[in-house]
Amino acid sequence: MASLAKLQKVPSPYWPVATATLLLSLWYAAPGVLKSGAGALAIGAILASVFMPPVFGLAGLLAITPFQPFLDFYLPSVGSLYAGSVLRDALLVIVSLQWLLRRLFTSQEKRPWSTAEKLALVYLALLAIWIPAAPSFAGGLFGYRNLAGFMVLMFAASEIKSQSWRLFVIRLFLVAAMCSAVLGIAEVVTYRAAFDWIGYDISVAVGPDLPATYGFLVRASGGTGNPLEFGFYMAIAATISAAFLAGRAPFARWFLWLVLILSSLAAVLTLARSGILALGLGVLGTGLVLRPRRLWLWAGLLILVTIIAAQSPAGEILADRLLFTDEPGVQTVNDRLDIWHQILANPAALLGSGLGTQGAAVGRSGVISKLAITDNYYGSILLQVGVIPLAIYLLLLACLAKLFWRRLRDLTFVQNRCLNAAMLMLILMMVLGAALSSALESRTISVVVWTMFGIAIGTANNRSEPPPLTSPFGPSLQ
Repeated sequence: MASLAKLQKVPSPYWPVATATLLLSLWYAAPGVLKSGAGALAIGAILASVFMPPVFGLAGLLAITPFQPFLDFYLPSVGSLYAGSVLRDALLVIVSLQWLLRRLFTSQEKRPWSTAEKLALVYLALLAIWIPAAPSFAGGLFGYRNLAGFMVLMFAASEIKSQSWRLFVIRLFLVAAMCSAVLGIAEVVTYRAAFDWIGYDISVAVGPDLPATYGFLVRASGGTGNPLEFGFYMAIAATISAAFLAGRAPFARWFLWLVLILSSLAAVLTLARSGILALGLGVLGTGLVLRPRRLWLWAGLLILVTIIAAQSPAGEILADRLLFTDEPGVQTVNDRLDIWHQILANPAALLGSGLGTQGAAVGRSGVISKLAITDNYYGSILLQVGVIPLAIYLLLLACLAKLFWRRLRDLTFVQNRCLNAAMLMLILMMVLGAALSSALESRTISVVVWTMFGIAIGTANNRSEPPPLTSPFGPSLQ
């Protein structure tokens, strides 16, 4: 009991500051030692995680993925194998195997799967059939990981038995998102000089395809490598924080307000319309679902923020971006319409042309894509595996939405209302965002989305579990 109470305490800020100071000192004093030590630590973490419950692998993934480009840049690499990517994928494989072995060979009573989980298994199995048929085995393997592999995290997270560990995973995500938001804000405020101070070359991660600036504004990327992905990631953090703030929060309210403000600001500074739209939908949607009588408060706050942003030096740029009156905005609309026309007119949209022929896996497959698809997740699925897997994917999201909506309306699940409302809004954000961007193919977003879905499913199916001890976290998941 004492260890449980200790786990739930808000940690002191001095340890992170001390650790960051030590790492910075080592970076300037002995960078070689730091790199080799970090590599040894990463290998040790992978080996140790084999003997630990899957929750540790989930926590590691949530902590690593937002900052993976930094790990890839600073740590040693072997050819095209980068340390951050290897560590992330190794944790994914370990968590998947741990969940599978526990499910198959433990004698404990197993929780029955929901319809959504059964559909997720069908989707995973169906796409696995496409791996041997892919033009390139490596491309098929990476394409499978991007489109389906991270769904396993939903099953692993749903098996977490302890309420305190569920809270720990959610809070870890919010802490990682807050740190990423601070990094993105510093990136904009210093005109990316902050990356120069630490010797980081952001062009390696971002690449030349996305415009790095609009006018005099730098687009925040937070080090994720893509402002579109970063904007959606920040919108997820803001939505979950806003949902908990609308009820009796399981975390300290000052912490949730800090995450909400920083992540919202970072999402706006990406200048990504898909991220800003997801932010508005998530934050206002949770407020409307959980506190409809306070809709005027959320709407008033949105109007106030809009007025302040419009009066700022960046107001004209933001207005042009949101109203599609800037030249890139007009071009974006035309490109989106042209992409949909090409997808629907392409015979491959019916059965697909193989895993790894679209999206981020193209670089691994070594094949030349006949149709370059960007900013369209639906199109990426269609042109790789066809209409049947896409229909199953959409049905899976619909069943998840139905599950969370039913839990939201059921008074016996009242202690989980905030979490279910956040997940419901997240699904709406995904459905809309998939038609506007390819951010859902981001490994950073995939880790968060499927882990949070799993925690919400597990919490909903353990409603009889007593709440954890009273602490600064609060009495229970709302």
